[in-house]
Amino acid sequence: MLVRPHVLAGLLAGETYAQIAARLFITDKTVSTHVSHVLRKTGTSSRVELADFVRRGQDGRSGAEGGAATTGPTSQGVGEAFSGE
Repeated sequence: MLVRPHVLAGLLAGETYAQIAARLFITDKTVSTHVSHVLRKTGTSSRVELADFVRRGQDGRSGAEGGAATTGPTSQGVGEAFSGE
């Protein structure tokens, strides 16, 4: 199971790190680490920017792993940011 897409789903739903961690049976620190990696890979600096980035990248696609984003802070695909690499 790729954790990052599940973490992102929680962020987009307005969940706290503690709520996401409890749902995924991981620690708050693990959630924070995943969020930090995704922020770095997408070139965003906050949860709000990340949510906007993902929503723009999903225009015309189904799901966060639908392919490369056409807009946003970087040219990296949204799916790549959540691949766990």
